[in-house]
Amino acid sequence: MNPRTRRNLIEILKHAAMILICLVALSPILWIGTQAFKSYFDTIAVPPKIFFAPVLDNFRQVLVKPGFLGSIRDS
Repeated sequence: MNPRTRRNLIEILKHAAMILICLVALSPILWIGTQAFKSYFDTIAVPPKIFFAPVLDNFRQVLVKPGFLGSIRDS
């Protein structure tokens, strides 16, 4: 293997490793984001549902709940 091909292969492997690390690091944020759009029963389902019908009731409950927006402002 010539040096240029070897260097290109090393760079490709480095980038693949960085992409994998980023995906692992960002997966909890993606998980939380998807949980926000699930119903309660979809959230606690075992095994977890990957495909679900998104709902906005969770956001409605939080925004209508008295004191929540004031608590956000204070924090």
